[in-house]
Amino acid sequence: MRDVSARLLENERIGPRLCLLRLEAPEIAARALPGQFVAVRAAEGFFPLLRRPMSICAVEDSSLLLLVKVVGVGTRLLYEAEPGAHLHLLGPLGRPFEVEGDFEVAVLFGGGVGVAPLVFLERELRRRGRRVCTLLGARTASELVLRHLEDPFVATEDGSAGLRGTVLDLWRIRLQGHIRGRMKWFSCGPLAMLRALAWESQAGGWEHEVALETPMGCGFGVCQGCVVPLRGPRPRYGLACMEGPVFKAQEVNWDALGL
Repeated sequence: MRDVSARLLENERIGPRLCLLRLEAPEIAARALPGQFVAVRAAEGFFPLLRRPMSICAVEDSSLLLLVKVVGVGTRLLYEAEPGAHLHLLGPLGRPFEVEGDFEVAVLFGGGVGVAPLVFLERELRRRGRRVCTLLGARTASELVLRHLEDPFVATEDGSAGLRGTVLDLWRIRLQGHIRGRMKWFSCGPLAMLRALAWESQAGGWEHEVALETPMGCGFGVCQGCVVPLRGPRPRYGLACMEGPVFKAQEVNWDALGL
């Protein structure tokens, strides 16, 4: 884990509330793995006080790509940041996706800005010679982020791009039955989507990892603000920042999340 001052190289605003930040952060880039995140301080001083957790979207040489959606003051400051600014990053943090294992096809599911960690993951899986199938979903076409992904299948709830429906509909209608070989699923997005996919993968008997997007205060286990209910012989709560954000889908107690 490194705490660095990273220079903003580029801020590509891809929508009224979405942007891609490219930051020069060689110390973190050299250690980052798919599924991990950084905690970003949006401004100097005490406001906003807490850093924002951001999935590492991609690593390119010594720089990081971060996908930011404006949801409050901190993310608005990041959206408005100009190249040349310096941002404090803490990372890489958290448990990454497991890209080793006995599977032939990786099926990636992303919902909304949950696509962020899938770019890094898709590149790493392809680099290792895995076959990859990526499915993205969003409410509408303007919320789809397709950059840096290779030929993803798309679904939107309003039908403005791809199949009208969800990524699970897309899987069932267009792809299920057409993929040959042992599969492993990877997913990130809204909790309701992840829960539906967890049930589907359990029914199908497929290994499945999910990256949870939970509110975090510190990112390294001190504030205890990112608890996740987990199943097991003794049900318990885990910390998304330390034991996640990547969990086995069947490890999460989805019913206790109160969706």
